[in-house]
Amino acid sequence: MRTSHGSQSLKINLDYYKGHESLLATGAYKTLDTAKRVEGFQKHGLIPLSDFLNYFLIRRQENPNYKTYLDRLNHIDKASMWLEDILDINTTINWKSGSNREQEGVGEAVSLSVANSLFGLTAADWTTIPEQKGRKAHPTFDFEQTLVGITSQNSIVQIESKGSFVQDNTLNSSAVSSHARNIVKKKTSIASKGTAYKHPAMAMYGMIAAIDPMNEAKCWLLDPPADFLEGNPRDIKVATRLEYVASIVSMLAPTAKLPHALLERAKLWREGAASKKVESLEGHPFTGDNYVETYLAKSKILMKDQDIVGQVYVGESGKIFFLGLRGDLVRAAIKQEPDAIINARFLPSEEKTDFIAEPLLIRHWKKGSPRKVSITLYTASSGVVIGLPS
Repeated sequence: MRTSHGSQSLKINLDYYKGHESLLATGAYKTLDTAKRVEGFQKHGLIPLSDFLNYFLIRRQENPNYKTYLDRLNHIDKASMWLEDILDINTTINWKSGSNREQEGVGEAVSLSVANSLFGLTAADWTTIPEQKGRKAHPTFDFEQTLVGITSQNSIVQIESKGSFVQDNTLNSSAVSSHARNIVKKKTSIASKGTAYKHPAMAMYGMIAAIDPMNEAKCWLLDPPADFLEGNPRDIKVATRLEYVASIVSMLAPTAKLPHALLERAKLWREGAASKKVESLEGHPFTGDNYVETYLAKSKILMKDQDIVGQVYVGESGKIFFLGLRGDLVRAAIKQEPDAIINARFLPSEEKTDFIAEPLLIRHWKKGSPRKVSITLYTASSGVVIGLPS
């Protein structure tokens, strides 16, 4: 039995932080049509639930706490329980008692989901900026993004995301004010580094998510500093998306060779593949026409009608979840088709489905007994598919 329908949306109240609207209407922010984009978002004030889940459940491998595929799978298991037990997600996002430890994750998920909507991006577009180490280290912003087609320069945008759980987000709480001061302080520190700053961008946005127990979730927009990036943003965007596909495939098939091959190709793109010719990965065993069906789908679940390949897992919580990926993303990555890679963006959707599966027990890394599974599949704009019990 299958029921398909559009994606559920979450209400987010996006607004400028006090004194920052005028700052975000000049220079690079004006070039990026920031005011127009904010106004457009405010008319509907919605982010797809599937995109929020994509960010909240799947943590970045650059974080040392989620370095391995097992770390990230276990996080999905734990975070899916948090969704049920300590976060109230219905038409918006509210917090319950005991949820304070999730402020950072919720702040990131809300901020990047809003940024997706503002700039037409997906989770596959973001990369974490390496944290600088040592006494002379300079602060960095949390996420770096290449935007293609926004300006003639192919703009680079960075996001500094913060999150706070407050009692009333209609008020400028001390927690939100503290985040704002920290962003401004970081802005000043980065500006003082001049050309020594290693992660320049055309525009940098500060975003603070404020969640309370009763009101619509709030997201404040601030003005951190701006600089310019040398290099080819289009190549960086291809590389970032290849790295994202590799990270998801490595979770589905830890021993597969494809993730390593994709990371090698991503490195070439970052080094300036536009002036070279990055060869396709086509050829045994990486064949775009049948790799997904013959290799990646082996011992997994293949939904041919939806072009989804994935796996059902059971973690420490004892509850099931599904992680999958759209097959056409994998095919484009194998063929190294830059236009197909860059333009891949999927309509967020939800679908209730029942099937028989042998869940993979994460702790023992072995299959359990066959069982009937009833889940809702959430397809994010990135092409990642997350399934949670219906």
